[in-house]
Amino acid sequence: MPTIIVTTDFSAAATNAAHYAAHIAATLQADIVLASVVTFNWVTTEVPVPALYDAELEAARTQIEELKTHLLARTAHQLNITTSVTIGEVVDEIKNLAEVHKPFAIVMGITGAGGSERSLFGSNAFSAMHHLLFPVIIVPPTATYQPIKHIGLATDLMDVTQTVDTTEIKDLVTRFGATLQILHVTHPDGITSGMALPGAKNLQEALRPIHPEFHYQRATNITEGVLDFINTQNIQLLLTVPKHRSFFQSIFHRSASGNIAAHINIPMMTVHK
Repeated sequence: MPTIIVTTDFSAAATNAAHYAAHIAATLQADIVLASVVTFNWVTTEVPVPALYDAELEAARTQIEELKTHLLARTAHQLNITTSVTIGEVVDEIKNLAEVHKPFAIVMGITGAGGSERSLFGSNAFSAMHHLLFPVIIVPPTATYQPIKHIGLATDLMDVTQTVDTTEIKDLVTRFGATLQILHVTHPDGITSGMALPGAKNLQEALRPIHPEFHYQRATNITEGVLDFINTQNIQLLLTVPKHRSFFQSIFHRSASGNIAAHINIPMMTVHK
């Protein structure tokens, strides 16, 4: 049975992500590991570190059990949920947990543009998607669960045989019984780089069993093209490849207009080679 690790800092964004993960777990008949990390606050003190964090650990354990009860109630007690509360750096602790459970995916929340609440999942989300070798699903605060019928893959079509795990994508699409829509954003003049054509051919061949559809979107920037693609193709889950830097870095671009994460309202999932 697959396992989904759900990270939480008990913010509204993280709780929304947990709700989404519970729906996925119910659909895939997966187990959930709820994980919370009490982060280090480096100070000079003679008090041992564990004693400094006793109160925070106890509070986190109480909150995580409350969240577990809440998720079980929402899913009619159909899920198997365990919990983990540790001290450390968020991404390091998630990595350690993932190496034990070998999860189907790691689910994290992220605050939207202009969000005022404190959340761990701004820089941590970017770091987790980039560095963790297991699939990471980032759930925007406005996302609500919809049955996953259409999965999108945004790619620059470069070096696909070295960077795109087509086996993982085929497994994912098959698990959800979904279609796969592949997006390549081209220049406004419609010219596609000749280097992208071999990549499209390789992807077509590798993914032939799941019958992918290719879309070449004209747009002035990646964000504009991706958002239009999501809307017109009714995408419920967007796949990204961390090594495709031009697209991946635009997810958390510093400018509001270029930041896909600030505008997207569906989850994004990394697929690693």
